[in-house]
Amino acid sequence: MSNGRVCDRVDYTLYKTGLVPYVNPYFYHLIAEGWQFLNYSRGGSFFEFTTHNLITEAGAQVIQNQVHGTTSKANGVAGATYTTYVVQGLGLSTSSSIAATDDAAVGNYPTTGACSNSASTGEITEFLLTRTVGTYTPGTVSTDSNTPPGGTISPTLTATWTATGPMLNVQAGCAWLQSATAYGSGTPGTLFAENTFSAVNLNTGDQLTITWTFTYSG
Repeated sequence: MSNGRVCDRVDYTLYKTGLVPYVNPYFYHLIAEGWQFLNYSRGGSFFEFTTHNLITEAGAQVIQNQVHGTTSKANGVAGATYTTYVVQGLGLSTSSSIAATDDAAVGNYPTTGACSNSASTGEITEFLLTRTVGTYTPGTVSTDSNTPPGGTISPTLTATWTATGPMLNVQAGCAWLQSATAYGSGTPGTLFAENTFSAVNLNTGDQLTITWTFTYSG
């Protein structure tokens, strides 16, 4: 019996322009919410938050079909096959509502949850905080004898947003399986995974970076 598994690590880096550490009250709010202060530079403060994601039911199906499937299936756009798509889209949300059933079938655009197309609770569509193509970095296979045994590889997907206006309570990330030519919030796609973190308020000039690490191990 195989003990192969899929797991992840999601790192958020926050840059708050003009925020002076140990002086501005919002500094203490972020620390209390679990953000780790990194340094003060470029006239602002850098913080980091690390957490883990939830793979949707559709995301689990995608893994199965890519690795074990013998026939092509529609995915996101009529007539397209699984091989046309990779996990390369990243988005943000102001909602903390996530569940494996948010995207239960491959090719469905979720209508519920933080990464849905809801105008009030779904993906952010304003101030250049919309879904974007992440920068993919392939991993290198390791065969560490420690737990877990077997081959392990950890590719990453990274994206940075710079807010052009105020956005309160940004607190979720969305990882999308989608074609490279069909991007932007509200476009078709399969929600592969989603994740929540301690909410932050972004002002004009603030930056938020997601580094999503997908680890596949045996």
